[in-house]
Amino acid sequence: MSASAAAATLAQASEAILVPGVTVTAVDTNGAGDAHGGVLAAALSRGDDLVSAARRASAAAALAVTRRGPATAPTGAGIDRMLEAPEF
Repeated sequence: MSASAAAATLAQASEAILVPGVTVTAVDTNGAGDAHGGVLAAALSRGDDLVSAARRASAAAALAVTRRGPATAPTGAGIDRMLEAPEF
């Protein structure tokens, strides 16, 4: 898996899957990678498929960069709301 602000690229067997990100106004990028990695691991551990877990992780990272400071981890409810937004 490779992630950037624009998208995450997943490699699964012989297939590459692009999971688009969502555009937000970033105010502090500290914690974006931690939010992405933590939410990806949590989603996979609860049984989500890789694409769904990557979408959830991308939403978490997007939310994390919209807040200042080191403790920017989004809530599960906040991630759910972002995933339900039409632009995501």
